[in-house]
Amino acid sequence: MAAPDPRRWLPNAFIQAVGYRGVRPRVLRGRTRRYQLDAADISGPLDRQVEEACRFVAKNMKVAAFKSLGRVDLKPLRQSPDLEAARASGMPVPRSDHNSAELL
Repeated sequence: MAAPDPRRWLPNAFIQAVGYRGVRPRVLRGRTRRYQLDAADISGPLDRQVEEACRFVAKNMKVAAFKSLGRVDLKPLRQSPDLEAARASGMPVPRSDHNSAELL
């Protein structure tokens, strides 16, 4: 998994990331509308795969906002589950701040 191209020996050694619109597909007039916004096959050494997957998640995160008297932005989800997944994979992760984007 630390080789420059682990797919040479393990063909399925890659991350397939997909970003969807919403939680479930929307059906309009009996047809499912497109709801896949972004997709990527991430390959390479394991540490690079995890970094690219975290970048993919950060790129596809949406920030909710609404207007009443002025614009109010809601904070996006914390990336702590992604960082926990990176820690579980054995990749060294900076521990300065869970919301920092040092890897991104």
